[in-house]
Amino acid sequence: MNKTNFHHAAIAAIIQAIVTALLLLAGPVCLTSVLAGALPGCFLFYGREHAQKERLLLKIMPQEEAWKGAVNLFLWDVDSRLDFFMPVAGAVIQAAVWGVLVWLLNA
Repeated sequence: MNKTNFHHAAIAAIIQAIVTALLLLAGPVCLTSVLAGALPGCFLFYGREHAQKERLLLKIMPQEEAWKGAVNLFLWDVDSRLDFFMPVAGAVIQAAVWGVLVWLLNA
């Protein structure tokens, strides 16, 4: 585990906070806005890690097979997995906090 894992989690949390706040301002206060806010940050880092793994796999396998290998999380190294799962963990924690706030506002 290195500092980039925490940087990715922080960036994903900022993206989630911005998107969630915009969705809550634009429409009704609901948990869907909170969950939709988590998606951009998480998929940003999934796409980043997928692209890096695919680039590495293109050196050793044909293009038709490289993307399939990049989807398989078991082929990723530990740092790549943490670069993806740390933002997901941060999004889950932040979604829980936002969810409690939304629940309190609706109660």
